[in-house]
Amino acid sequence: MNNNNERTSAAPSIVTGAMSAYPSITPPGALDAALAPLAELSDFEFQGLLFATSKPRSFLLSSKELKGLREQIPSVASNLPFLLSALSFLYSRIDALGEVSEPFDQVIARLVDELDFQMLDAQKKATIQKRLEELLKKNPGFGRFQKILRLQDGFIPNATRFRSMVDLRPDFGESDDSLEYKGVITTIQFRVVTDSSNPSLQEMIFQVNEEVLEDLRKAVDRAQKKIALLKQEPKLAGQILGID
Repeated sequence: MNNNNERTSAAPSIVTGAMSAYPSITPPGALDAALAPLAELSDFEFQGLLFATSKPRSFLLSSKELKGLREQIPSVASNLPFLLSALSFLYSRIDALGEVSEPFDQVIARLVDELDFQMLDAQKKATIQKRLEELLKKNPGFGRFQKILRLQDGFIPNATRFRSMVDLRPDFGESDDSLEYKGVITTIQFRVVTDSSNPSLQEMIFQVNEEVLEDLRKAVDRAQKKIALLKQEPKLAGQILGID
């Protein structure tokens, strides 16, 4: 995608075509509804959205960034993931077009025509078109971010979310004839969610007692210390890449 130079080949449809791999929650047929809130944002709110998505992460915001943007733009807080998913989809589609024989603003104008936006008047359509031109322009840092993300993910499942639950399990004694409350023991259950495409590897549940929980804490602390030492190593200065 290039918003400065003329494109050199005929441009295919942006929205239609190879759509089967569309990965987000919002289906392609609802793109206009997902993008419609762009017309309602104040200039201040839009600048906040533009600033947040102009970083290397582009539309793949971290949980912390997403929370901050929701607080900054409360009017679209509940629909923000849909909006970002729609923008991410369109960015990837436009980027996949490569060089086409029309300026970037005409590509966006054609996109708005394809999406139709029947629920909006001409003025709001013009607002969306102008804002899409800014949001969907080439982000040089995003390609590098995607490469680092691929290297970080590797080929094995990555843990993406952790949940814990503390159980109190009562002891009612050993007698079958009479029950007597003796007390409780504590145990901790963990659920680990991964990004695996294999259903059998998408979730792992295990439990530990307090002693093993302390061993787990020590193992995490030790891993963090190892990373800190590597980052302090002069031979590796400037070589450790990260996702900001």
